[in-house]
Amino acid sequence: MANGGPLAAETRAMDSAAVRALFSDYSPTFTRTAAELEAALHRHGYAGPLSDWLAMLQAGGLREPRRGVFGAPWEPTESREITGNYSEESDKSRYEAGINPTPVNEATPPELPADSRSKAVIADPDSTAPEPPQFSYFRGGIRSAAPYAAITPRQLWEMVHGPLFAPATTQLRQAPAGSEARAEWKKRLDYVTPAGTFAPTRANGNLVTPSGLLVLDFDHLPDVGAARTALLADPLLSPALVVLFTSPGGEGLKVILETDPTASHLDNFRVLSGYLLGSYGPELQPDPSGKDVARACFVCHDADAWLSPRFAG
Repeated sequence: MANGGPLAAETRAMDSAAVRALFSDYSPTFTRTAAELEAALHRHGYAGPLSDWLAMLQAGGLREPRRGVFGAPWEPTESREITGNYSEESDKSRYEAGINPTPVNEATPPELPADSRSKAVIADPDSTAPEPPQFSYFRGGIRSAAPYAAITPRQLWEMVHGPLFAPATTQLRQAPAGSEARAEWKKRLDYVTPAGTFAPTRANGNLVTPSGLLVLDFDHLPDVGAARTALLADPLLSPALVVLFTSPGGEGLKVILETDPTASHLDNFRVLSGYLLGSYGPELQPDPSGKDVARACFVCHDADAWLSPRFAG
């Protein structure tokens, strides 16, 4: 371990390779601040400051493009560079929404700071108002399997409704439908697991705390606006709706809703799918992969995203 003292050449080479490996699987647009890089080193047992490793990392291709944010080198395959949404500005937006990072190797899901909770709960410690459900939020695209934080429906809505993901969403939708470029953009979006918090990684067997929520993913809708209106007006579904927004590609809907807490995730999904088929036919059927409790829901921008008033406080 490099800690400022002299190291044997053999040991230095071994450690250098190990440190490079920490950053070798970053997607082309993945970037980290200096503080995040140093935290990653410390989590893997490298106790020295980032300065001990920075020269070696930069020699290996790590770059500092702007605003003190470090990222892996890459060469775009198309003339239009895909720049991603990971920067100090996006970190600031997440911080203002009350979303703080936690070590990815924690055995328990990360917790939110007290000031991100309902004001009623903070003002009255004896209040019987229930805490809002929480679920895991993942940064860095679908290849990132370790949760970044636990967030609430309101925090998800704030991110989708606000400008944080607007640039990435615009670039994705400008890419031709079905193209490699669009698929790559989608893979790099942050995502959530509405069914609950997961640790240490996202997997069906790693659910730590169920949220009581489920996401229905409607793809390739003939009329997104009509489907949205129908769901919001449905006499049985509308009382259970929590968050609703247009999917990254602009041709579908992401619908998060409360489910029967006495039933399994799979049973709830089957009941909902059956109800939708009977009420609206095959035109409004959710993606069958929603049956998985670890189903990922990509986060994008939708200025018209809807949040249930029950979760707005």
